[in-house]
Amino acid sequence: MSHVRVRLADTAIVAGPGPLPAELRGLADESLADLSWTDPALGHVGHGYWPCAVTVPAHDPATHREGAGFAAVTVDPATRTAAAVREVVALTPEELAARPPAALTRLEFLRLVQTAGGVGDAALLAAMDDPALRLLWKRLELATAVERDHPDTATALATLVAAGHLTEAQTAAIRAAWPPA
Repeated sequence: MSHVRVRLADTAIVAGPGPLPAELRGLADESLADLSWTDPALGHVGHGYWPCAVTVPAHDPATHREGAGFAAVTVDPATRTAAAVREVVALTPEELAARPPAALTRLEFLRLVQTAGGVGDAALLAAMDDPALRLLWKRLELATAVERDHPDTATALATLVAAGHLTEAQTAAIRAAWPPA
């Protein structure tokens, strides 16, 4: 559990939320609330450590993460407790790039080919009707998921390029737009 160090004279937060100092661990919250009873040499007289409930706001983990700091910390002098709200920060470009790609359903994959690859309905149907690609579509039909970095996916995209149904630029756009897990 986290605690905040509070100056008792004005209930100002001096430190925290965080763990208790080693010399205070194991003490009951009632004993920690007012440390006037401690040896002045320890530096705790006039202070207390109040328990602090920490919450994290709802956020989309695809674009944000829990930060190291706190957006808000408040104390309640009546109950000698505190509440803190953890900060939420946007993922950096490096963090976004480091996320693993999602495994897509067959339908999600085909939608990605159409949206990111710019393949229209007629062009997709033409590729599906191409007799040279029958094995590719059969493999896709049997697949339980389509993974961006799987060798079968690379082969499928290369086969679509070789058959003239995709360009290298479209393939690159599809791979770049692949959603993270």
